[in-house]
Amino acid sequence: MSLYEREWHFRRPVMEATLVLLSDFKKRSAQEIFLGLPRKRLDWVTPKMVSSILDSEGRRYVRKLGSLYFIREYELDPELSRFEREWENRKAIMENALGILRDRKPRNAKQIIKERARRYASKSPSKRDKSEVNSVLFSEGERYSKYDKYTFEHRIVP
Repeated sequence: MSLYEREWHFRRPVMEATLVLLSDFKKRSAQEIFLGLPRKRLDWVTPKMVSSILDSEGRRYVRKLGSLYFIREYELDPELSRFEREWENRKAIMENALGILRDRKPRNAKQIIKERARRYASKSPSKRDKSEVNSVLFSEGERYSKYDKYTFEHRIVP
């Protein structure tokens, strides 16, 4: 299990705190952002982790110029609604997928999205949906489902 997989649920608060810090539109290095984060909540964060989060999840929200990060003005939303919508979407995908897997029948991502479209009157499945289902079940759903790498099927953990 990689460091990213173990720490996925820690990355969101760091991202949110970073966006709040950068909302003044000043350019900052990862070290400066690290020093500006609230110590009580995020005392385990390192400058390297801040840089990693901004270079991956933060690409949609911040730009990088050399070693300085700054927020994309056209993406700024005081409520972080786009970021929240993405998390809500992933949460809905996970709840739907786990609901489908509750009958204890193993299914691959393609079968899950077809069943999701049928049960929840969702839009027609696409390749993006398949990768999103796999991504959600591998990260957020890791403790609830198991993946069989030989059959490419997910099953719920008893």
